[in-house]
Parts: sequence; C-alpha cells; structure tokens
Amino acid sequence: MPSSSSLRGSRIGAGPPGVPDAGSQELAPRTTVLFRCGQGHKMTLTFADEAGVEIPASTACRRCGMPAGWGSAPPALPKPAAPFKTPMEFLRMRRTQQEGDALVEQALQALRAGRKRPAT
Repeated sequence: MPSSSSLRGSRIGAGPPGVPDAGSQELAPRTTVLFRCGQGHKMTLTFADEAGVEIPASTACRRCGMPAGWGSAPPALPKPAAPFKTPMEFLRMRRTQQEGDALVEQALQALRAGRKRPAT
C-alpha cells in the first residue's frame, strides 16, 4: 500500500507551498564603502541605500582596532599613550631629592623611636 506524503517531490529546505522562492525576491538597495585605517588595512562595509541612513565617518579596523575612515586619506594615527609611571616617579614629580631624603630620615627616626621599649 503506497503511503502518501506531502513532502514527495519537494526539495529539502523548501518552504511551505504557495510561498515564493527566496531567490526571486529583490534585495533592498545597498551602498558599499571602502574604509582604510592608519596602518593601511582596508575593509569594505555595506550600508542600506535609503533616505536617513548616514554612513559613519569612522569605524574600528577589524584587524588592528585603530580608527578607520572612508575618504581620500585615512584618519591619522592617535598619539601614543604616555608610558606607565611607577609610584616613585609620581613622588619625584612632586618632591626634590633633598625633600625625599629628609622625609625618609624623619620616618626612620620615628620607627627607631617606637622600637625602643623599656625592658620588662
């Protein structure tokens, strides 16, 4: 006895009967923009070509994370960050060597005075 199946003769992945094929639908108009970063990396991004949609002036590069712009010239590289400073370097910015030596000597005298306890 033959079984009747609603899937007989249809393609796997085909939608329900009566729905137009996805390949026959027109896509929305799009604009492709080339972005370049300061390192020379290039990437293309696609945006909708509709009224009110603005193309950003810059975006992050996918390879290095630096700012990338679309125009005749890529955006300038940002200034390098200041190197890490140790607490000692911050202290030397506020005080001279002589002031630091005087403070260390005062602290040592206070420690030595606190250690001298009468014998019990």
